[in-house]
Amino acid sequence: MGCEKYLMESDPKLNINGVWKISSITPVLQSTMTTSIKVVNNDFYAQSPFYIVSYNNNNEMLIRNDTTKIKPCFFYKRGYIWEFDYHTLVLKNNVGQTLREYKVWFRDTYYNPNDFYLEDKHTGETIPGNWHFSQNGNGSNRANDMILTVPEIWFDINGSDRSYQRAVNQSIILNLVR
Repeated sequence: MGCEKYLMESDPKLNINGVWKISSITPVLQSTMTTSIKVVNNDFYAQSPFYIVSYNNNNEMLIRNDTTKIKPCFFYKRGYIWEFDYHTLVLKNNVGQTLREYKVWFRDTYYNPNDFYLEDKHTGETIPGNWHFSQNGNGSNRANDMILTVPEIWFDINGSDRSYQRAVNQSIILNLVR
């Protein structure tokens, strides 16, 4: 007699649950500009339009995210907390203050088990884009690192003299730890 081994992937909702803290932020930018651009945010990154800060000596355009009307799910700062509980995501700042709550809707759990989209729990507004996560967990070992890819969105660059439409395609990769 032999024995048969059957392995089945864990439901991603079980692996993502818990409190995660942003440990690093990596912006991924593509520009349609002929001028070189450089993002000069102080200690944050955001998925939002940009504004021109200045030009440096190399004729490089220095830009910064405009965060005046930004949704909390598109503002990223080291130490911010993302708390997943099955179909709920609670975003908190680095002192534990709740910024916003979202419903988490997982896409096709067979073909794309690590993809989801968000819906604002208070307004019912669907947040644009597809979010994707990957983890380092193996078998019954719980993952301690999660890489979260923020949806890719085109943004404008606004200046006092001139604006550039759909000038920057930006995505952000967040590294979160337990």
